[in-house]
Amino acid sequence: MRGRVIPNSLNKIRRLDRIRRERRLDFAIEIDGGVSHDNVEAIVQAGCDWLVAGSHIFHSADPAATVKEMQHIAENATAVKV
Repeated sequence: MRGRVIPNSLNKIRRLDRIRRERRLDFAIEIDGGVSHDNVEAIVQAGCDWLVAGSHIFHSADPAATVKEMQHIAENATAVKV
């Protein structure tokens, strides 16, 4: 199941993010495994702070470009849209 985040993981991230905000806690939420171009936006929007995407990056034709593209997707996912 390479390149796929378990759907329930997004629910766990949302729940942790909600708890973090409600209790005014300061901790990072990280996901490791299954992170790809296809799900970066959803993961970041769920409240994840750190994404580990080793296989997706290192199996790509241009790892540096893949990292930049994924960073761009993540930044756009957190941008305020009016």
